[in-house]
Amino acid sequence: MFTAVQTFILIFVLVVILLIAEIHHRVTVMFVAVLLTIYFGVQYRLFSLDQVYSFVDYEVILFILGIFILFESLAKSNLFEYISYKLFSFTEATPKKTYFLLILLTFLLSVFVSNITAIAVIGGLTISLYKRAGIDLEKALIAEAVVTNIGGLVLPISSVPNVIVSSTVKIGVTQFVTVAFPISLVLLAFFVFITLKTVKKRDTASFLGSEGNETFKREEKKPTYKAFLIFISFLLLLILNERINVPPYLIAMSLATVMLWFSGIDPKDVFKAINWEPLFFVASFYVFVEGVKASGVLDIIIHLLNPLLASPTYVSAAALTLVSGFISAFIDNIPVTLLLLPIASKSLNPTPLYWSIILGGNLGGNLTPFGSPSVIIALSMLKERKGKINQVNFLKISILPTVLCLIISSIYLLILNISGFI
Repeated sequence: MFTAVQTFILIFVLVVILLIAEIHHRVTVMFVAVLLTIYFGVQYRLFSLDQVYSFVDYEVILFILGIFILFESLAKSNLFEYISYKLFSFTEATPKKTYFLLILLTFLLSVFVSNITAIAVIGGLTISLYKRAGIDLEKALIAEAVVTNIGGLVLPISSVPNVIVSSTVKIGVTQFVTVAFPISLVLLAFFVFITLKTVKKRDTASFLGSEGNETFKREEKKPTYKAFLIFISFLLLLILNERINVPPYLIAMSLATVMLWFSGIDPKDVFKAINWEPLFFVASFYVFVEGVKASGVLDIIIHLLNPLLASPTYVSAAALTLVSGFISAFIDNIPVTLLLLPIASKSLNPTPLYWSIILGGNLGGNLTPFGSPSVIIALSMLKERKGKINQVNFLKISILPTVLCLIISSIYLLILNISGFI
């Protein structure tokens, strides 16, 4: 007869193996994990069936849902495409300048929308103009995929791991931006410097000559002023959240409702376009983690990580950045975040470790062709257009710079911690 700890160790190992192997969809895996957790948790009297409902952090779930609805509506209003077209219409783009603008646009867009939406919008734009612009489509799409995960560091709303950490441990927008924005700019500048060296120098007529501008004008669809107003209002309310004391999930859901009401967009189209997977996955994983915690397995994991957690904070924060980054290369950053968060909270000074999870989790997905949704989508676009992917290019543009970005992030946290900033 297995003990509760032994049973949940088996469940834990099974879930991790299935998530890595990707034999089944990760949501399906988590549904199975939840059923096993509830059944054995109740059987071993670790918790009652009524307690299961309290395991899920509904504020986090509603915040994610509100953001998804709001930004999917804004995307359908052509707000982000309009901004992209306007930026290109104000500059004459050589291949190098076009490449830089595409990366900059990707960064800016991924700050406010999911990396899936960002790569879909900018990737589509890249495909539409790469021949006229004289740029290498492969290099551009891979670089854009990497940059979505750098842009995903900036705000609490920029990525699901950010939402989970900031909502769980109550990191305000001002505090978040103060720490995350400088390192995101450093990483962006470093990545641009490294990758621009691979862009060929050649004199090409500006793709935004008379013919290019006419094409852009025909394609341009102006969003309504309401979309601009709602977008700005959302950002301002999040920034002022600490003063007005309104929960972030209420801000997100309220502005999502306002956008649906005034935009004229059919809610059915918005709901069809939303990626519902993270919501089901996060809710399921909350239940799974609580079962692992109640069984004592989490204590065993913490005990194994004690040498790391017992180290000086600046050492453990730097090390955890690398650990979370490399784990996120093989397992999606959402489960990595949800699993490492309660472990980090056991530290005497957990705040630097929370930042390690955020930085490592966002950047780690660039280390493998399957580690991040935006990388997967970019490579799919590329394969559809060119029929194959140059693995050497992926190594040069994604893997090597990302390893260096993780090291830079570790050093950054080390400096902030030693200086007493975090």
